[in-house]
Amino acid sequence: MKHITILKRLTSLVLVFTLALSLCGCLQKTGTENNETKPSGNLDVADDSLTATITVGYTADFAELYDRLIAGFNAMYPNVTVIRQEIPGTMLGQFDKMIALASSGKMPDVCVGSEYFSNILQEGWAYPLDNLIAEDPDKDYIMDQALTNFTYGGHVYALPYQIQFHSIAVNLDLIEELNMDVPDYDWTISEFVDMAKKATTTETSGINYIYNAAHPTWGLDNKLMSAMVPEGYHQYGYSFDTHTIDLNAGEAWVKSNELIQELKSVYALVSDDLKYTGGEVSEYERRFGKGADALLSGRVLFGNHSSWESRVLENASYDYDFYPVPTLDDLPEKIQTHFDFAYMTSKVTEENRDAAYAFLKFITYSKEGNMIKLQERKEAYEQDPKTWDSFVPASCYPEVMEYFENEFPVTGGIKYMYRTIIERPETIHIADCDKLIPNYWNDIVQFRDSATEQVKAGQDPSSLVNDFQSKASTAMEATWNYFSTRMEQNIKEFYETHPWEVNNAA
Repeated sequence: MKHITILKRLTSLVLVFTLALSLCGCLQKTGTENNETKPSGNLDVADDSLTATITVGYTADFAELYDRLIAGFNAMYPNVTVIRQEIPGTMLGQFDKMIALASSGKMPDVCVGSEYFSNILQEGWAYPLDNLIAEDPDKDYIMDQALTNFTYGGHVYALPYQIQFHSIAVNLDLIEELNMDVPDYDWTISEFVDMAKKATTTETSGINYIYNAAHPTWGLDNKLMSAMVPEGYHQYGYSFDTHTIDLNAGEAWVKSNELIQELKSVYALVSDDLKYTGGEVSEYERRFGKGADALLSGRVLFGNHSSWESRVLENASYDYDFYPVPTLDDLPEKIQTHFDFAYMTSKVTEENRDAAYAFLKFITYSKEGNMIKLQERKEAYEQDPKTWDSFVPASCYPEVMEYFENEFPVTGGIKYMYRTIIERPETIHIADCDKLIPNYWNDIVQFRDSATEQVKAGQDPSSLVNDFQSKASTAMEATWNYFSTRMEQNIKEFYETHPWEVNNAA
């Protein structure tokens, strides 16, 4: 595993002691302070009083992990029968397969997802968890922000399965080679820009790419704009109060476009731009060699890659780290965070309700389930790091935090981001609104692409922002209104067909 410098290793050791001395941020809620009883976390003792049958759905890429999770769950709940239901494909493409299962009446009771949660809600597939969470003695170990993310109309519909972070891959060896100082993790956009410019020479570049046409969430333009919006706004200026974006908040859209044009104006700063210089041999090939990858060969300082892209850098030939996306200089630190999710489906019955929640809890925030997931991922890394997918637990049990800090094979920067959002949850910036908000990117991109092309052609972004803002807001408001109507219909139907649940949010 490629790790951080000796100085950062020492810093990490100091922070381990900090973890041991501080309360988990998740526990700093009403009912867990002073001398009141804290959550028991007592999942170690087998409970043979719970008897039911549940079906759990998972995609083929999680088959081995679910063998372990189900075995661990059955050790704790020996009288719960767990029926495995493997869903074709991968978790990213799961939604289309779920449509077919729903239409045939073959939905599982518990399922995991990473995308399209708003679509799942719109279809009426998710089971409201409010009453179950209220009865859960360990609920204070659930991250507050994750619960907020999955709350709609006063109802919680999912628990956090894992965390991912928007980040920047940093070539630590190149920093040393170019005689630059290693930045702190709470760095700023000014530091990032200054380093990218200094790293642009006749042989090296500042960053590999900016725009991502396949998935806007992954583009540096999106990351930088999110880094510039004021407190209270999230991905691309989204407000959960108004359910629309505000491009003028902090002038973030104008500033981020101006910054991108500044970066692109420095010849060769964006290495992948050199692939399109024309001629039989591109400037990229002349600089880095035919068939070369400038990032992996160590000729680029920053890679626009996030925590879930760990396997990309495992093929690199240098020491690297994953840093948080830098924040605008005069704003508080932000950690751009994604929460994948798990949920109970509306197929759950009164008879298997408690067992389904016990399994949901086990695979999401529980101490035991997360230790299984961490150990499985660590073993997978040791077997083949070059095809390895990383994992960050969505749990703040101290034992889970300590194992992740001391034993898990991820870089210091990823550990820093996880530690920071637990110790200081106010640093969380929601960076996956496209997962939570219906039609999110479609309502934005249909107008953004035209505006972006005009900026590239030399148009002043400040002359475009209001028109873009008006059109995108109108589209998003229409989408949200339709979604809200569907949600009202779904929740009414749910309580009619599940009379054992009480609508405490009504």
